[in-house]
Amino acid sequence: MYENFTGESLNYNLKDYNFPEWALSRIQKKFPQVKKLESIHEVVSVKELGELQAWVSAGCETKEFMSMLDDFLSENIKPLVNNKEFLIQRFGTLRVVIPDQVKAGRLLNYHQGIFVGNGTGLRTIWTPFTKCWGTNTMHMLELDISKEITRRSIMENWSQEFFNNFSEKHSYDINLEPGQSWLFNQELIHGNINNETDITRVSMDLRIMIKGENFGRKYPGQYFRKLYDWRDSEKHDIFPVGSYITYAGWNSKYTKHLPLNLQRAWMDKYLLKHNITINDYQFENEYLNHLPNLQYLTTTVDNIVLLSIYALPDSRDSRKSIYQSAISNNCNLHFTQEDIILENESDIELIEDYLSWGSSYLEWSLNV
Repeated sequence: MYENFTGESLNYNLKDYNFPEWALSRIQKKFPQVKKLESIHEVVSVKELGELQAWVSAGCETKEFMSMLDDFLSENIKPLVNNKEFLIQRFGTLRVVIPDQVKAGRLLNYHQGIFVGNGTGLRTIWTPFTKCWGTNTMHMLELDISKEITRRSIMENWSQEFFNNFSEKHSYDINLEPGQSWLFNQELIHGNINNETDITRVSMDLRIMIKGENFGRKYPGQYFRKLYDWRDSEKHDIFPVGSYITYAGWNSKYTKHLPLNLQRAWMDKYLLKHNITINDYQFENEYLNHLPNLQYLTTTVDNIVLLSIYALPDSRDSRKSIYQSAISNNCNLHFTQEDIILENESDIELIEDYLSWGSSYLEWSLNV
């Protein structure tokens, strides 16, 4: 099941895919005092590290990075999954492991990916941007002991401290240089110990999600995107004009437990990002899972901002009626969590592809 992602290294062409150079250049735009990744801890305060990490992760949305990453995945990763279709994590997770990080409360405890909502259909590509060894690198366990520890920790209510100590006894450290990645699946327990070296270790986690498998709580289209989808985003360099409203509801498996304030917080972020002023807040009546108000609203305004494509009806026939009404009435549907605007038939195909990509944690657990 986990062929080529059982804890092994991948060598790649650092000249063609110079992720460390890209990361340093990105950091220097906001933190020009950083001259080397290994000395970040000497010139950036602990309180600023979160801002630095967020800044680099946001850079994953730039066409410069996405172009390099998608080429890297097509060349190096696609053959390892037998050329199966997969999605790629939209924003990489940057790890900055400073010396003595425990003292700053920055230790990444031992865990497995499923603990943090990663389905078994995900594969992780861990790529260090600096040399990593000994205490500053990631430590990992083999699959059999990972499964045993996972089972026992749940059944016996282990503390995190006990979990860390027990895992460390059975772990091995991963020694890599820039130009190498480490490939693993979500059931392998891994974590960090206190960095006793004198350098900062910088690395990035990137995950792919294979089509037809379980994505857990990391939804296709939100957490993941399609390879080279940024080429299609150029059509929205000019944003749709006209009247705007927002729309909330509790009528799908995804939205039924999401409070109104959380839904609106996401939509408000989207409105602010695109400098949009709305005419009104709208909502769907509970129990009307075919979303009749949404379909009606497509006949009255130019743009409707929704939380997600997963806020659409669970029924494909009901979704089809809404799609047809929106397109025939020139109403654009904006899905904030996926950053998708439905304007034509190709947008419908993209949405339906994401909705049918794999199974969620809930769907998977019901079938186990």
